[in-house]
Amino acid sequence: MGGSLMRFFIGLLCGVALTLVALDRWGAHLDYIMGKHDPMRMLAPIEQLRADVVMPKSSTDLPAPILPGTLVSPPDPDWSFRPLNGQPQSLGGLTGSVVFMNFWSTSCLPCIAEMPGIEHLADSLKHDPVTFALVDTQEPLSRVSYIARHFHLKLPVYVSDSPPPLGLEANAVPTTYIIDRNGSVAFQRLGAANWDSDAVRAFIRRLAAQPTSRTN
Repeated sequence: MGGSLMRFFIGLLCGVALTLVALDRWGAHLDYIMGKHDPMRMLAPIEQLRADVVMPKSSTDLPAPILPGTLVSPPDPDWSFRPLNGQPQSLGGLTGSVVFMNFWSTSCLPCIAEMPGIEHLADSLKHDPVTFALVDTQEPLSRVSYIARHFHLKLPVYVSDSPPPLGLEANAVPTTYIIDRNGSVAFQRLGAANWDSDAVRAFIRRLAAQPTSRTN
């Protein structure tokens, strides 16, 4: 019994020693890598890696969103966001139109991957009362403008200096909301998706066909 216990503790100590040695070697290797390369270069944004990142031709490899969603009360209509060129737009100013709002970031590759599907969806609904808005709340206008030009984004791109209101939280990107004609959130999704689908088109058109309670 005593011999077995002794062998157990010896094995345990050997395991701990080997783990410490491995961690020490990994730390030395990491120091070497960080010394050899510029740390900021290792975290280079798309702007510096533009030759390696291209816009996909479609978003068919992404999962389809599950519709319908749960209706959420209207977010603050006074929250505003501004286009790359032009005057700020308030959320309330879009009442009467179905709004497809996609929160994204220029350094988010899943965001870029779903852009073709969103553009195809928008093109298929161009004759319907639907407004599309790609909103970046994390980065300066100059960088967003650069990436929008680089990827030849066809959809309206906006920035906002203030965080989205309650009901339109975007704690991670991409996050997408579909807002009905009265300003209530009809659907929300966290994560990239293939938005170019008949189910999404039918859902948005049903919302577009519903009456609005807006009074003149």
